[in-house]
Amino acid sequence: MSQLAVTPKFDVANIDALANSLETATADLTSGGMQYIKFKKGEWVIGREEDTFPDNSFEAVPDLPNIQFGWVCWKDGQLVDEIWYGLGEDMASQDMLPDHGPFTQQNDGWSKNVRFQMNILPSMGVEGNIYAQFTGSSNGAQRATGEMIKQWIKEVRTGAHHNEVPVVKFFADHYKHRQYGKVQIPAMEISRWVTPDDQPPVQTETASTEGSSASKDIPLE
Repeated sequence: MSQLAVTPKFDVANIDALANSLETATADLTSGGMQYIKFKKGEWVIGREEDTFPDNSFEAVPDLPNIQFGWVCWKDGQLVDEIWYGLGEDMASQDMLPDHGPFTQQNDGWSKNVRFQMNILPSMGVEGNIYAQFTGSSNGAQRATGEMIKQWIKEVRTGAHHNEVPVVKFFADHYKHRQYGKVQIPAMEISRWVTPDDQPPVQTETASTEGSSASKDIPLE
């Protein structure tokens, strides 16, 4: 896949220290199977069968230090290129990206995406831990992720959560569109903090291997 130079500009000087508290909690995210999760037509769904969650919400510990933003290119329904950036790196502008055209299908071409891995917790009706990856290209997904990161940094800066990791509640929110009426959007909000030892091991034996490094998500707005 394409590689472009990036310039770090993250404004938190001690980002390495902020990330340390999550290392233990996310250590299990590097092995085993993985489910793929997305926000589709107002619902959080997971896996090949697109199973839903009770009350359309769940709790998870996301791998916040390794969240990535980037560009993904689709052509004729196939993923043809992807370029990802970590926190604090400058994304290339679209006119700097390789030209894979011509594009003949709607939604083909380059689109902005966000992705991160998470440990879904056995709470809110979920029976066991699930290792999952979320990828989204909608404005709502990117905005929700950005707000989650801002909340994480703001609370860590207070010093009140030493050796604790954030548990994020994933749910559906909405806004009123002038033309389309009520539009459902994803929401991610830190609901509580736990120590890494409070988390049971991630169960991977039922995880699906379906999916790719980027899922084609039709923007909701």
